[in-house]
Amino acid sequence: MNNMSVRKFFIMVSIAVCAAGTLAAAVISQPAAVVNLTKNTVITTEQLNAKVKEYQEAAATAGTAAPDALRVLEIMINDELVMQGSARDGIVITDAQVSQLVVDQKQTLEQQYGVTLTDAQFQQAVTAQFGSMEAFRKALKEQLLVDTYVRKAKSDVIAQVKQPTDTEISSFFRQRRSEFFSPESIRLSHVFIPFAEGTDAQKTNDANKATLISLVSSIRSGSLTFEKAVQDYSQDAASRQLGGSIGWLTADNSDVVASLGQGFYDAAFALEVGQISNVVESASGYHILKSVSHLDAKMLGLDDTINPETTVTVREYIRQYLLAQNQQTAYVNAVNALIQDLRSLANIRILYAN
Repeated sequence: MNNMSVRKFFIMVSIAVCAAGTLAAAVISQPAAVVNLTKNTVITTEQLNAKVKEYQEAAATAGTAAPDALRVLEIMINDELVMQGSARDGIVITDAQVSQLVVDQKQTLEQQYGVTLTDAQFQQAVTAQFGSMEAFRKALKEQLLVDTYVRKAKSDVIAQVKQPTDTEISSFFRQRRSEFFSPESIRLSHVFIPFAEGTDAQKTNDANKATLISLVSSIRSGSLTFEKAVQDYSQDAASRQLGGSIGWLTADNSDVVASLGQGFYDAAFALEVGQISNVVESASGYHILKSVSHLDAKMLGLDDTINPETTVTVREYIRQYLLAQNQQTAYVNAVNALIQDLRSLANIRILYAN
């Protein structure tokens, strides 16, 4: 093959490659749908494929079935209609509102896991799930926009919440009666000294344990009250303000057992009401325990409280649960009614062929 032929060959190959790339790009960027409520918006096949992938990944994580491409496209159309409709009807979400939502989400996360997060830790958690803080804020803004729009446009539908009847409450209780069980529970107070750290930790721990052993003898002899021991010796600041109270423990709480240790639990549940323990070692330090109250395990009736730390009865708990379900149903009905209204006014062309 001479030089001229070689050049022609490479030119032809280059043209073929470029043509194939152009064809692929054209296929990817083809419109999957065109939505017009107040303006023409094209949803491309590329956007659809990306969204389908998101749903597939989320479904794989949750162990559920992912919607097919046409269903995802319908969802994207509905989302676009809400965006256009909210803009038409003057719904505006400010940066300040989004920032407050971010703060609320951080507090919710802290309450859920019982920890205090630094801003850096929270941002790391957000980035792991959403990719970036900007993407997280965008998702929150869209969520608030939809919620605000639905509640404004369909307030009459949302207001149609059916109150649970006594018959429904009783029926729910009968069907799930085995779930309303109160395990054996005790209410404890303690004197607590945590394990020491550092080079002299063992020496300090031995001294602290000896101090508590002496306190047990003094309390049992009557020369020192348990309450006085709490105030003078306990290093648990939170419970010290409550006379040493650490609240109720239930016999079936495996998380707390893992945290405090089986030895702690065995010693606590062996106490009679009013009795104090010997020095008990937990995963975090040394305790003198006092049993304040004890409740045997039992099946709950409708008028029993859900647990010893609340005044909410089983009846009220079920009523609130059923009411929340009814509120959710009313909200879904409002969303569907809004989408139906928007679709009736919009020009929608679906061009995607599965």
